[in-house]
Amino acid sequence: MKAIVIYKSNTGFTEKYAKWIAEERKTTGTFFMQGGLDYSHMGAIDKAMMRMMCAVMKKQKGADSEEYKTISQSFDATDKNAIAPLIEYIKGE
Repeated sequence: MKAIVIYKSNTGFTEKYAKWIAEERKTTGTFFMQGGLDYSHMGAIDKAMMRMMCAVMKKQKGADSEEYKTISQSFDATDKNAIAPLIEYIKGE
């Protein structure tokens, strides 16, 4: 039977548990799906940390840098095509 382990980790501890579970299940697939950045869904602390990160990035890389432009505003990098490898794995293709 195939299994899938789905997790979200901010600190890495949940990721560690997910990997251990996957190892025990002999799961071989690892899939990454790009998310995004949505300031409207962040709490005050996360927004403050991102403002600090933006300030550092702007100082180090410049306001015209791609890195600064990317994190200075919300963006959605999700792509439905990104799930194709996972779907193929589940179906056993």
